This record gives sequence, C-alpha cells and structure tokens, in this order.
Amino acid sequence: MIVFAADLHLKPTTWAKFPDLRKDAFISFGQVAAYCCAHKADALILGGDVFDSSTPHSNSVFVFKAGIALLENAGIPVYGIQGQHERSAPPWMSLTPHVKHLDGQPKEHRIWPIPCDDHVVAVRGIDNTSATRLKELLDADTADGEHYDILVLHQALRDMVYETAWDLADEWLPPFVHVVLLGDLHIAASKGKCHYSGSMSLQSISESPQKSFITVHCDSNGNLEVRRQPLKTRDMMKFAITDETSRDSAIDVLKSYKPSTDNPDLVRPLVVAHISTDVPSALAYISAVCEEKQMFLDIRDLRSADSAEASSTPQTEVVSMSDLVGECVEPMKFDRPEDKQELIDFAVRLLKSKDASDELATIKKEMGVTTETG
Repeated sequence: MIVFAADLHLKPTTWAKFPDLRKDAFISFGQVAAYCCAHKADALILGGDVFDSSTPHSNSVFVFKAGIALLENAGIPVYGIQGQHERSAPPWMSLTPHVKHLDGQPKEHRIWPIPCDDHVVAVRGIDNTSATRLKELLDADTADGEHYDILVLHQALRDMVYETAWDLADEWLPPFVHVVLLGDLHIAASKGKCHYSGSMSLQSISESPQKSFITVHCDSNGNLEVRRQPLKTRDMMKFAITDETSRDSAIDVLKSYKPSTDNPDLVRPLVVAHISTDVPSALAYISAVCEEKQMFLDIRDLRSADSAEASSTPQTEVVSMSDLVGECVEPMKFDRPEDKQELIDFAVRLLKSKDASDELATIKKEMGVTTETG
C-alpha cells in the first residue's frame, strides 16, 4: 500500500483573526504518519505544498522532521515533489535524507521503483511547473518510450478550476499511466485516472471541513486501486440567519453540538454566521452561545433583500461582492498575487454590470483585445 498526501500547508496557525486556533495542519500530518506506521505502508508520497511558504516557520520544520523521523524508524520510505508554495533550492524535503525528491534526479533516473503490496510500481514525479513545460515533459516521456504506472503532480486540472487557471489537461497524460496523484486543489476529487487528496486541514471557509488522504493498493493481478481515508479535523458550522426562525435553529444546533473528535486541540469548532440586518438580536444570541461553548466565531453580514444598510454593530464584518468572489477563486493557482486580484476585479465588474456582454466587450476594447472570425 502506498499512502499519498498533498497540501499539508504546515504552519502553526491558519486564521489571522483566530490566533488561538492552532496546530490543525500539524495534527493532520501526525495522523498520516501514524496511519503509515500502523498499517505498515510500503511508502508515503507527498504531493507538494507540504509547507505553506518557501520560508516556513521553525515549528513547521520541527514537526516535519519529527514526523519523518517516526516514519524512518518504522522503515517506511518517503518520497515527494514540490508545490508552488514551498519551492526552494535545495527543496525543503532535503532537510532529511530519508525523503527522496522524485523530481530531483537526472533524466536517466527519473522513474522510481516503489513497492506496493506484493508488487513494484514505477512512479514519476514532477514539481509544480508551468503548463507549457509540463506538456513538453509529458510529451517527451511518451516519445522516449518511457513507462510508469503512477504520475505525481502538483497542478490544476482543466474543468476543475476557472477556465484560465488550469495548467494540466487530461489529453496530455501518457496513455500508459494508470493513476495520477495530484496536489494543488484543496478538494477531495477524482476525474478519470486523476485523484486529488485535497488539503489536509481547513484553509478557507469555502472548503469542506471533511478532509482525507489517499491510499493506493495493488491487487494480485497488478491492478491499482485508489481509496480515501478520512482525517479527524476541526468541525466547521455555517449558518445563514435571515429571520428569528433561522436564528433559533442555529442556536439549537450550537447548544447541542458535540465534537466529532476527542483531540483537545480540535474540539473547538469554527462557526461562520452570515447574519441579516433584519435580525439585529441574532448577533448577541449567537455570540453568547459561542462564548459559552468556547467556539471560534466568524460573523459576517448577510445583506437583506430589502435593505442595503450594513449592520451598525462594530463586530460585524461586512461581506462585499469582492469578498465573495475572492473566496470563490481562493483555491485557484496564480503565478503572482496581482493576477488573483486582477481576476477578482474582472469578475466583480462583470457581476455589477447590467449587461455582461457589453461590459465584456468594453473590457476587451480597453485591453486592446480583438476577436477575428473567418
């Protein structure tokens, strides 16, 4: 059995507004390492963005080295590739010689034989790169007569992200590959032979709080099977409070809440409450319950249908259209921060326009873009 995990984003904290909400990524990594040891995995493959930055926090480095030491003592080999968040030279995985960089070898040694159950599978790993370079590498593998069973990438698959944000297309994949293990998107998803493990802990309120990692099994005939293993992570509850009925329902849920894990570092859930200005009492009620239950509370303003006024309560965070669009594009990959903001500005401009087609034509004219038909 091969264990695959990506997008750990190891860092002590995740949410700037909640400095006491800590260790989520560390705990998930610990669960993956413990699973490998308990089930005597043949190998662990890390699919990029193990760290959240190319200059990770010292605590993150310590947790990573401790986890790898546990795996080394158990005799479990570890392999990995780099994502865009942690990219550095030399790669951070070289902190310990026990982790082998799949993309760090000369061309003649780029295919790795890795045990899986009673077989040995050929694995190819490529660090996060541009769409152009990735296609060239995969085309070259096919032309050179290479063969491998598993391909490990940190790329955004077309049709799973915004139309200009993808950097991997299905048709680029060599025909001989059986399983593609992917990082980059923070969702647990599969499409054909492609499988995303998803992020290991909650990185954005737009994500699902249910997290998992992947195990790959090889049957007696050498066929590969991908399965998902759940992680015990922090719960998140979302509420849209538009009237007194939805307010009371939310309060009932919060009062009766019981953590889904007994880990003391995860028992305090994150509560996201979008509250309409039509229910001014909801803020006090929800805040009181969350304080009593020691829950992390993120309050946002839900604009009522017949009132454009923001809540006068200073604790309420106003959610603009730009904020909502920003949450939608958060999982996407961008080479530069300004590219992300440019996409947000573009989307907001179209959404605010009375006629999106006319607005798009205006934007094209401003950019000097022409469309020719023949």
